[in-house]
Amino acid sequence: ANKLIRNNTKANKVERKLIRFLKKLRINRFKFVGNGKYWVVNFNPDFVDKKNKKIIELFGDYWHNRKDAIKRDKIRLKTYKKYGYKILIVWEHELKDLKKLEKKLKEFNKNA
Repeated sequence: ANKLIRNNTKANKVERKLIRFLKKLRINRFKFVGNGKYWVVNFNPDFVDKKNKKIIELFGDYWHNRKDAIKRDKIRLKTYKKYGYKILIVWEHELKDLKKLEKKLKEFNKNA
């Protein structure tokens, strides 16, 4: 955590695209915290709505399809659920079909 904050880690290109899309959709309750500003035990989610205990994880198509990442991500999601969070996974390739992604994000944002 301290390393991320010390290095002033900023959103990467794909995360910035999702940030802009969330703003365009006026889904403002999710804050980017993938820079180490918020942790659930040992895991740093990408976006969080603390009030409604919802997390959006943006999974890169390459990194999150590796064998070690798949195993780690199962533990990550289990941890989030254990602490009462609802989770939405957005895959990098989903940013290519914004109409479909819009529907997915709006559905997840409901009932908050």
